Amino acid sequence: MGDSQRTVQRALADLEATGQVRAIGQARARRWLAAPLVGFTTILLLPTAQANP
Repeated sequence: MGDSQRTVQRALADLEATGQVRAIGQARARRWLAAPLVGFTTILLLPTAQANP
């Protein structure tokens, strides 16, 4: 994407400070999760299509 690793680290730290992402793990095993979208229904909660017999 053209940005340095340090620039991405700073951006993630800023997003974590505002609660938009959270870190899981430590050091090289660290992974980032985005906060859930409010008011957005996931595919798991949508009704399934019923086939007509």
